[in-house]
Amino acid sequence: ITLPTLYSFISQPIENYKKNIINSRKYYNQKRYKDVISLAYKILEENKKDKEATFLLNSSLIKLAEIEKQEYRYQKAINHLSKVSPSFRNTESQIKELEELLSVQQRYDRIIDNAKLFEKGKKLFQQKKYKEALEQFLQIEPNYKDVQLFIGKTRKKLNSLAEIHYKKGVKFFIEENLKMAIKEWELTLKYNPDHQSALDYIEKAHKLMRKIKTID
Repeated sequence: ITLPTLYSFISQPIENYKKNIINSRKYYNQKRYKDVISLAYKILEENKKDKEATFLLNSSLIKLAEIEKQEYRYQKAINHLSKVSPSFRNTESQIKELEELLSVQQRYDRIIDNAKLFEKGKKLFQQKKYKEALEQFLQIEPNYKDVQLFIGKTRKKLNSLAEIHYKKGVKFFIEENLKMAIKEWELTLKYNPDHQSALDYIEKAHKLMRKIKTID
């Protein structure tokens, strides 16, 4: 029996370490910070106190955050800085600055979104697609322009359409055309989901249909 030498046990981990640390240095010089971070974490899994890997990891996180900031990706920059070890650098002030920039960016994005939704809602309203228009208006911030006015106008149109279909349903019900009555009341609920009379009548119509079926 040939016993393995001590070298065979330790050579592969050492070779892996050498390879990873050399590649980490190379990637750092090439500004491939994501690759550096990935390799540094691998090294630190086996060697938690490795100073060079720790330096490369934290430095890469900071460098990557700087790039993300320049490209206006503030949340990603915050995420990277949050992973920097406090003993390496205090990043609290940088994170705070990024959070303020992110807040401004989000507010600007919301203004743009509001404008797009408002214009889309108005267009749908003009096309008499009131349900779709209301969906757009309800996504807008409540204090934006005349959105409340348009919400009111749209709901009024929807309620009006709901009543038209409700009355048609009643007419069909009286004429004992239960299937058509139910169809009209379902349209009523499409335009006004809270129309209690339509809900009650649909239940009555279904009961009558079941009763007729048992008699037949």
